[in-house]
Amino acid sequence: MESKEKEEGRLLRYFAGELNKTEEKELLDWLNQDDEHKKIFRRMADVWAVAHVPFFARRLKADSPMWPQARRNTVRLRKHWAGVAVACMISIVIALSAFWIGKRVGNVSADACYRTTVPAGSRSEVTLPDGSIVWINAGSSLTYREDHREQTRSVTLDGEAYFEVKSDPKRPFIIESGVLLVRVLGTNFNVKAYSDEETVDVVLLSGKVNVWPDGRGEALHVLLPDEKLTYHRETGRIEKHQVEAHDYCAWKDGRIYFDERPFIKLARELERVYNVRIRIGSEQLKTERFSGCFLRTSSLDDILREIDMEHRYRWAYDATGTLVIRDR
Repeated sequence: MESKEKEEGRLLRYFAGELNKTEEKELLDWLNQDDEHKKIFRRMADVWAVAHVPFFARRLKADSPMWPQARRNTVRLRKHWAGVAVACMISIVIALSAFWIGKRVGNVSADACYRTTVPAGSRSEVTLPDGSIVWINAGSSLTYREDHREQTRSVTLDGEAYFEVKSDPKRPFIIESGVLLVRVLGTNFNVKAYSDEETVDVVLLSGKVNVWPDGRGEALHVLLPDEKLTYHRETGRIEKHQVEAHDYCAWKDGRIYFDERPFIKLARELERVYNVRIRIGSEQLKTERFSGCFLRTSSLDDILREIDMEHRYRWAYDATGTLVIRDR
């Protein structure tokens, strides 16, 4: 009985984020010893969820593979009433517990692979195993491994992320985005590489980065602070410009920045930020260019009113929840 109470107490301390690295390793070993231990894990996760809704997800470590999904669902749960929130969180915790046991605990000796996916309407911050910090924008995913034996630190990005890479001259940091490779030793920069967009952008704040097209054997391009590299997916054309780098990283600080952006492209970004579908029913509006900077706390309606200062457009939600913008 005493041993059982001890393990339950240790599990509660784990959920509270109070275990050190050694204690976490001991807990993983204990979970691997017996399927009954995994059942206890699920049951205690259930108990913890009931006692700590809606704060449970916030207590999980950001580098845990449980964190991204837990955080996303916590945000959504605030929109519902308490009874439904408790029931949903219990289901989420049980599912996440199974994922954790199957993926992380099932093979402790294997290199852990993590995938952080951030849905529309959200942002997330992740600390990588090497100490580098990544801010991940809405509608993006980042995949990385926990392997300190590799000669490089490699991540895969689909979407947008801001990187603060911890310096390690012996282990370069490489971002793969499907069409571009970005290689650094330690620096701050932003990569925007949504697979459904025509271009990939790399903007450097500090240090130096090397960029080259993936698999094309072309010469690399070196970026210096306040430089932006744009790669056109269809043609392979590459452009470099001087910019105010902080403007392109404004999203991580809760600002929406756009500079001479055609509205058809701006609409995609607004869809991700506000988790809404937008249909443009005006051919003129599609190609019209806009510049501006807004706080993320601004409503979508506020932004559209600022854009439409000449009152040429009208917008409303249709029966499917899509925001339709038309000429007046």
